[in-house]
Amino acid sequence: MTQLSQAARFRTFGAEGAKDALRAFLLERLALTDADYDAIVKYLQTRAAEVRGKDTFGIVYDITRVCNLECAHCCVSAIFKRDPGDAKFETTTDQVFTILDKVHAYTSSKGFPNVFLIFGGGEPTIRPDFPEVAQHAHELFGVAGVGINSNGTTLNVDQLLALSEHLGFIEISIDGFESYHNAWRDPKTRTMFDSPYAKTLGLVLDALKYEELAEKIEVSSAVTTENINDLRAFAEHLASLGVRQYSVHRAMPVGRMGLRFDRIPSMEQYARLLIDVAWLRANTPLTTLHLHHSLETIYSVLFLGHDIHASELLTGSGRHSIGLDPQGNVYFDPWCVVPPFNRLAAGNLLTDGSTLKEIVETEGSLIRIADEYAKQEVRCNGCRMKCSGGMRFNALGHFLFSRFGNKINDATVPDMVAGMSEIDPACPLYEA
Repeated sequence: MTQLSQAARFRTFGAEGAKDALRAFLLERLALTDADYDAIVKYLQTRAAEVRGKDTFGIVYDITRVCNLECAHCCVSAIFKRDPGDAKFETTTDQVFTILDKVHAYTSSKGFPNVFLIFGGGEPTIRPDFPEVAQHAHELFGVAGVGINSNGTTLNVDQLLALSEHLGFIEISIDGFESYHNAWRDPKTRTMFDSPYAKTLGLVLDALKYEELAEKIEVSSAVTTENINDLRAFAEHLASLGVRQYSVHRAMPVGRMGLRFDRIPSMEQYARLLIDVAWLRANTPLTTLHLHHSLETIYSVLFLGHDIHASELLTGSGRHSIGLDPQGNVYFDPWCVVPPFNRLAAGNLLTDGSTLKEIVETEGSLIRIADEYAKQEVRCNGCRMKCSGGMRFNALGHFLFSRFGNKINDATVPDMVAGMSEIDPACPLYEA
């Protein structure tokens, strides 16, 4: 049975009979107990309360692809520099300021209630001008509107304290316990330190001594088939060390992770992870704990009857972010920055006269097209369940890898546009 016909069975989810039928289906399909089901509902209700009224226009700006780690699962295929002191970066400080100013001009003209820009990479902090860049972003978007995703190996706590004046959110990536983290984060053992795990965790522990950092730091893990069964224990360990915020990100079928397509968790594995996250919310002092928003979108529709992240913003989600690559290209999703997905660039903010308004809103823009493919009558092959379709990029990536395999770079733009309408394979209604 295809997802479309499965969904048709439950399209009147508001009716009590359909609700009961869907519950019975999920219990059987996911091998859940009644206690599991109730724990999931409670977790999703908690998340619904946390995100209500907080729709955010998000921007992920990969400020460089240069990195001092060579992670086996890097979705942007970052360029490794053991000693990045001599690295040549893609843009000047003034060009970065131009990009930030154009983003601000658009968001301020639209009057969005919340704007959040997060710097990623590569490793953003290896740019020597990053403190200056963070300050400029702070002046434009406010402290609460600026964040960073870092591997946590390039800074000491004093440097982090100085940066914190300009950041409202500090995401530090630790993918699991030491042996796993190091095997994926530094598989060729070419970094300048013996253990990336020890280096990063040491920074986190130092930072937790300062309240202004403790309330901003969120540890995040990218989930694969090799660490998914250990994440409950790892999150408990972090909580015991005083970490307050933890999040679990999806493995994306792109970049070096795309070469490990078989390590991306299955729908059933994600469902078991959902149970673990629900348990952790109920049994640890973690004040913030959540799965990637695309998974919560799917699960909240199936277990609660409504999409907790539904929004009038792009792709129907209040948590979706557009992406900017180091050269200033704009994409409908942050993971589109490497081939073949970078052919989906909707425009470039360093082109003379370009504006983000034009790039986002012009008829025929690839961002507008992606937004259309998130609508109910199109996305997931027309599935009638009232969610935003999980993640259009994940649907697209799985579609291309399934069709082209290791020849994914042969995919054309029409292939990729077609892939946006495919099914997010994390959905429990999906059957291959």
